[in-house]
Amino acid sequence: MKKKQVFQTVATHLLTQNSKSIAIDMCQYQSDDGKQCAVGVLIDSKNYWPDLEGKATDSIEVIEAVEQSLDTHITKSDRELLCKLQDIHDYSTVEGWRSQLEELSDREFNKTLEDLGVSV
Repeated sequence: MKKKQVFQTVATHLLTQNSKSIAIDMCQYQSDDGKQCAVGVLIDSKNYWPDLEGKATDSIEVIEAVEQSLDTHITKSDRELLCKLQDIHDYSTVEGWRSQLEELSDREFNKTLEDLGVSV
């Protein structure tokens, strides 16, 4: 998995969508209204199934769906980044996403969001 590319995809998605993917007060990988969470955006429609909802980001089922969608192996380090991105979606306010993503970008890559091509 190319972490910078995944980070850029997720950060751009979250900042563009500018709202959480939620149904019945629970964050969802892909909600009925077409929204996707930080990890849900990485799962294509042929690898998504409703049983993924409620499963942890680093569960075998979710990781396999991401691996198949991205056609790549997900390492432990990759899982950690995915979990951090998912935590931003689930536990930060939408208004706080940019600053949280900026901090994560600095910690993980020593770069700003702009340096990574996130210009939303």
